[in-house]
Amino acid sequence: MPTEQGEDIQEQRLPQLLDTVARRALCASPAPGIPAPDDWYRGDGEPLIEWRRRRGQLLTVCAACPVRPACEESALRQGEGTDRADSDMVRGGRTAAELYDARTTQARRLDAAAEEDDRARREEQLLRTLMVRLREQALVHQTPKNTKQNNIEVRGTVQAIATVRTVRRGRAGWSSAA
Repeated sequence: MPTEQGEDIQEQRLPQLLDTVARRALCASPAPGIPAPDDWYRGDGEPLIEWRRRRGQLLTVCAACPVRPACEESALRQGEGTDRADSDMVRGGRTAAELYDARTTQARRLDAAAEEDDRARREEQLLRTLMVRLREQALVHQTPKNTKQNNIEVRGTVQAIATVRTVRRGRAGWSSAA
């Protein structure tokens, strides 16, 4: 979930992207052979076969554009694209459906990354808690009366630490500790 600070950064970045595209994109140029602004969208009633031909030409222009990544990022940030078959456009070197797919894939990827960050924070907190417990157990004044119980508790804590570390290493692709 985005933070307020993250949203502020997002809001600051979009105007920069749009300014870069407006100043340096091939499609912003009045040069001969560059499609007009309305040409980047499928026309009402335009036959699909004609749109596909024209779309291929538009994608060729995008491929040569020096600011294509900035244009694509701004399109994704603005929510461009749709999964509807009857609506199409080209922006940032992608079709409307490709922009939609990229946006949903990015959302899933970012959600997964946030979940992984949360899991890592929880694991780190658990490890800290276990290490504190282990230190406390090691400092217990051992008397013949509680030595056995204390040793059992220490072994359990050490095993819990080893389990957390093994799980983390396994997710990182480690088959054994270095």
